[in-house]
Amino acid sequence: MYKCKDNRIDIDYVGCRMKNNGIVSKKSNRRDALSFLLFVFLLPYVCACLWGHVGEQTAKLKEEGKKGQQDVRMVEAALSWGVWELPMEEYLTYLLFLVVPKESGEEALKAQAVLLRTELAARYTEQEDKVIFLEAEELSQFYGGYKDAEELAAYRRAVTATAGTILTCGGEPVRASSLRLTEEGEKSFYYVAAGGQDFVMDLKEAERLAQAGKSWKEILAYFFFETELANFE
Repeated sequence: MYKCKDNRIDIDYVGCRMKNNGIVSKKSNRRDALSFLLFVFLLPYVCACLWGHVGEQTAKLKEEGKKGQQDVRMVEAALSWGVWELPMEEYLTYLLFLVVPKESGEEALKAQAVLLRTELAARYTEQEDKVIFLEAEELSQFYGGYKDAEELAAYRRAVTATAGTILTCGGEPVRASSLRLTEEGEKSFYYVAAGGQDFVMDLKEAERLAQAGKSWKEILAYFFFETELANFE
């Protein structure tokens, strides 16, 4: 309802008299009132557009995050209480800690990191997937953060320094068939290459080579002749 008097306008809208509640003052002209009404009508539309844009961006970020996670190889570690899903390199750090003696030198650790990653690579290749399921009850002690982070530091450095590197023979990852003891009671890892060639790596001998100044690549070449290092993507 519009009432014009003395070049002024009073507006009744949706049962509310705007003049009385101060929204339109006595000094407001017709242009001010119409501008206000236009703002009121357009406000829901503007909010809806902005909200829709935010929603689209949020969905896009979620999709990119999911895609990024799919690009990372994961391990589903079966524990007594359930399944712990973690990145392959993180799993490898814990596995290296459990398998290799604490007194091992840095280069010997790196060599073992490559071999353990190679075994994992063979499993991923067999399953043709970026997620593998492994029984790993021994990893329970690491869930939620290991109590001695410094103790894990050397193993984590070894995994990081050799990131993505595996050992191949004939284009295929070298496979570990068993863990055995030498006559002196020392652990040795017995590996079988894809081409049928047998290899044995003695941890004690690997440590001796590391102390003699050999690099992790030289240690691997000593035990695994006619093999090549490759990047596992």
